[in-house]
Amino acid sequence: PDYATLAEGRADRGYVLFGLTPTYSPSVPVRNGQVIPVTDQGTILDNAPPAEAQQQGDRLVAIWAADDLFAIDEAGRLNADASSPFYGKLDMQHIGLWGHSFGGAAALEACHLDTRCAAAADLDGTPFGTVTTAGPDKPVLFEWSEVLDRSDPMIVKSDRDVAAIFATVPEGYQVTITGTRHFNFTDFAAGFNPLARPLGVLGPIDGRRGLRIAADYLAAFFDTTLKGQDSPLLHGSSAAYPEVTLQSR
Repeated sequence: PDYATLAEGRADRGYVLFGLTPTYSPSVPVRNGQVIPVTDQGTILDNAPPAEAQQQGDRLVAIWAADDLFAIDEAGRLNADASSPFYGKLDMQHIGLWGHSFGGAAALEACHLDTRCAAAADLDGTPFGTVTTAGPDKPVLFEWSEVLDRSDPMIVKSDRDVAAIFATVPEGYQVTITGTRHFNFTDFAAGFNPLARPLGVLGPIDGRRGLRIAADYLAAFFDTTLKGQDSPLLHGSSAAYPEVTLQSR
């Protein structure tokens, strides 16, 4: 439900979506009716120094990426199973992966590792894993919130890794949305949260508008890379969305 707005935007355009919740990483995943709490092994510890955080992130992103690839395996199995409601209905030649935060990092890593992935979108996620040194040979979209202080060591490292990835991709887009913060890419932005802005987890932009912008650029990216449908949003500045700064290659 945290990403229902963005997911519904894809489903409305004819995409079939598979959503993943990695066990032991989110705070309240439920399996067979039982809550499975987050563990230290399932997250990057807040107090970890930069080098240790990098090691934790590289280890964990491999697990999350493996989950993404397992979902692709299962989609292929369902598509080939005559008893499945998905039988023959899934286009396994045009698969895109996207995620927010660490899920975005996992989407990049998984798409780098598996040729079945045709394009990946990372929404405000610091890259980790082998993709930071080898780079994907697929189209990539980064959507970024507005960062007010870029001097933090992890931000500096992220900026460097993103620049290296972006320089190698065959087709790439970076979208920065002024007025947003990290949680503006979630449904949290659209609800009544009077403390969210004072605490800095949501930016000053109207929450619904921020989500609409994020959804429209995500749609433009996948429509272009998976369906071959050109979108003017990816060609330059948009009068409809003056909050957006677009970089492309």
